[in-house]
Amino acid sequence: MSTRFQLAWLVTASAVCLGTPAIAQDTVKIGELNSYKGQPAFLEPYKKGWEFAVEEINAKSGVLGKKLELVSRDDGANPGD
Repeated sequence: MSTRFQLAWLVTASAVCLGTPAIAQDTVKIGELNSYKGQPAFLEPYKKGWEFAVEEINAKSGVLGKKLELVSRDDGANPGD
């Protein structure tokens, strides 16, 4: 399987499993926490891949007609944060 297909499948499966409160919303938020400052050479392309996948899915009318919104946070390479 291609990486793009795997990512699209993961996003779709996540959106379907979110439950009833998500049905009432116009967008589905997908959260992601990572150490962007700790490993920028590896994680910046990863983050851009996520963003690209979400843009592609939203361009094709989203998941079940709802747009996806990616919420990324950096933990500052500190496991306690």
